[in-house]
Amino acid sequence: MRPVESARGVVAVPSAARIDVVREERFGISLADPYRCMEAEDQELAGWLAGQREHAAAALAALPGRAGLLARVTELTSAAATDSAFTPAGERMFFLRQPPGGGVPVLMMDDRILSTPPC
Repeated sequence: MRPVESARGVVAVPSAARIDVVREERFGISLADPYRCMEAEDQELAGWLAGQREHAAAALAALPGRAGLLARVTELTSAAATDSAFTPAGERMFFLRQPPGGGVPVLMMDDRILSTPPC
């Protein structure tokens, strides 16, 4: 990271991502992918991601009122389970339910048809 002077004082800024333009042709169209190198999970990418994470954490920690906002968001998102959109499949409805506190969503199934949607 390199130090940069800002309104908040000296801030460590992570290095920019490496750009290696890879060109390929697909279905007669030339495509340029400048971030193909990020598809390889190597030490260079891990270091760059760590720098981004540290920079974001420091910038967010410096925001005034962040602790109060974080507490309120945590309170609101911990209150109840949330369900994803319902997807019909035959006589059944499928959806994801995420428990309070943001745990891993669970695939749920309901075989009761509650109503017929209007056409």
